Amino acid sequence: MASVLGRDVLVSIISFMLTTFLANSLGPAMFGLWIGIITLLMIFDLLFRLKIDQLIVFYSKEYPFNSEIYKRIVLLSLYGILIGGLTALFFNAYIIEFFRLDGTWLLGLIFLVFSASVFGNIAFYIFLAEENYSAYNISILSQSLTSAVLIFTLFYLFESSIYLALLSQLASWVVVFLFYGLHRLQMRKTDETIFVEANKVCSRDILVKGSYIYTSSAVKAMSDQLPRLFAISFLGSVFVGYLGLAQIIIGLINRVPLAINTVLYPMLVKESTDELTKTLTIIRVMLVLFLPIVLLLEIFIPFLIDIFYGDNFALVALYVRILLPFVYFGLPGIILGSYFSSQGKFNILVTINLVAVLVSCLILGSMTFISMEYAPIAALSATFITITVLTMAYIYKSSPRLEVLPTKEDVLIIFRFVGLFWRKWKV
Repeated sequence: MASVLGRDVLVSIISFMLTTFLANSLGPAMFGLWIGIITLLMIFDLLFRLKIDQLIVFYSKEYPFNSEIYKRIVLLSLYGILIGGLTALFFNAYIIEFFRLDGTWLLGLIFLVFSASVFGNIAFYIFLAEENYSAYNISILSQSLTSAVLIFTLFYLFESSIYLALLSQLASWVVVFLFYGLHRLQMRKTDETIFVEANKVCSRDILVKGSYIYTSSAVKAMSDQLPRLFAISFLGSVFVGYLGLAQIIIGLINRVPLAINTVLYPMLVKESTDELTKTLTIIRVMLVLFLPIVLLLEIFIPFLIDIFYGDNFALVALYVRILLPFVYFGLPGIILGSYFSSQGKFNILVTINLVAVLVSCLILGSMTFISMEYAPIAALSATFITITVLTMAYIYKSSPRLEVLPTKEDVLIIFRFVGLFWRKWKV
């Protein structure tokens, strides 16, 4: 976890610098268009990425290094991309008009970036399933660095352009593919028998289990994107830029629990006892660690926004301040997702995320009578709380005596971890 968190801190810093650079280079209106493109990429991910790559980790306990599963998941994902491409081609006029794109070529480039990300994520999950965290970290860090360096360089050499930003992202996924290919060649040279080909898991089994994962992820993504789609429809590109930047900053804060989820999922898959106890211990520790961070950000975020983005984005600080308490109380909901996934309880995740979407829709609809501008922020805040309340309700229904509030022992765990990390660093 420490290595993944360390890498995630670096990626967060790079992402923050890149977002700041894009916001200042493109300006509020063009940056709003960029946020719209990111939203479109997420919608493609929502509709046409089957999410079955997560099953690589789920099957890894029973079928480790199963290259047949890898091939089938790649093939099924390719079918999803082909369906997505035909759908985007058929509805291209509507997509271009809604997201205010300047033509079919831009839409094609956006879909190409999405397609590359699908196969790139499969590579990431293969590294996770094989517990090769060094390769996992290097591949993600290489992708992030490549995208940032290319954007900085191309924006310096040429006029700032969304096309250049998308081409940089595409090139960063190519770097991931090259790294994965070289890593596989090296592994086969080291041990030619390490990869097992087995036909015990058929495509139908993958699709049945994957349907729950897909539905859960799709509904969760919809709850995240509904406020942004609302803003695109009713509030204009400048407000979309403000909302998108606030979500990006909140996303940077959530990188730590998401990084923990990344490692926790494969670890819990291979555990046989005390999975829930360990998960709740991690949640309590995170609540202790995050409290001072959230309080400091509540105080200093206006100054940070002014320093990095200027007066044009001053409204973003208010949105972040509103969202921060809800992000804090949303931590248990994020981390408990790994526990449900490791147990194969994907149906519970579907139910939780579906309720979160319904709550988001209800908030968006009711807030339009009070304030259109604050409706997306209210919907996002409600989503964080809804997911945590429902996940905790499921947990306490099965194990009512388990503790989720931090204790003195959790603080001692933090000090012991810091001491261990310090000793290993000195060595």
